[in-house]
Amino acid sequence: MSTERCLMTARVDRHFARTLDPAGERAMREHLPTCSPCRARYEKQLLLEQLDPDAVGPEARIASGLGLGTPRLLLRTATPLMGALALAAAIAFLVLRPAGPGSPLDTGFTARGGAESSTSSTSDDLVYVLVYRGATEAGPTRAGTSIRRGDELSFGYGNTAGKRYLLVYGVDEHRHVFWYYPGWSNPQDDPSSIAIAPGAQSLPDAIKHDLDGKQLEIHAVFTDLPLTVRAVEALISSSPIGRTPTFGPGSIDRTIRFEVDP
Repeated sequence: MSTERCLMTARVDRHFARTLDPAGERAMREHLPTCSPCRARYEKQLLLEQLDPDAVGPEARIASGLGLGTPRLLLRTATPLMGALALAAAIAFLVLRPAGPGSPLDTGFTARGGAESSTSSTSDDLVYVLVYRGATEAGPTRAGTSIRRGDELSFGYGNTAGKRYLLVYGVDEHRHVFWYYPGWSNPQDDPSSIAIAPGAQSLPDAIKHDLDGKQLEIHAVFTDLPLTVRAVEALISSSPIGRTPTFGPGSIDRTIRFEVDP
């Protein structure tokens, strides 16, 4: 399949122009892992963005993919020739740095959020996760150090480490697990990690859970092989309190901790 004949090529270009709706963004992301020409087109556009000092960068593209509209909602302090992830790190305090391979979490939750952890010592600076609150008076907005119990949460991620799969789940201080990606509503099912594309992407759904704790850890687990929700929950229940489970070689766990307000 040539790039010119692929119907998704135009969506790659529209992604970088921030003119795709969330459904189009999702279709493009699902298509990228299956089409080498479109991936090459994406990587070329990503390189051009990195070299353009006037480019809005990955944060604005994620906002557009989530349907947040204007990039003015995002803080931006761009500098010429800044790489896409370096730019994201400069403007988003929720871009997480590694704590080292197998680093234990605190014995409790860190007050006011912001703690980070990682379960891989390689490519740690090449993935990140962003969290948006969807149930605010001003509409969807970036989550700070706390969320409200009734918030719908949306997510964006950056993936230049070439990871193929992603899990997003939350754990409260009672060790209750809340699944965001994949969704898990039928207890008879055992859904697997979602397939992800390279670069800065958005996940389209706004998801609400009945949170019953005062604190919540959001985990975004990037892996090379898919994991099932039952396998992950078994690892969580068997891990010592305060320690992040190990999800296999090459996995990267990005963790953000929030206080949950009424």
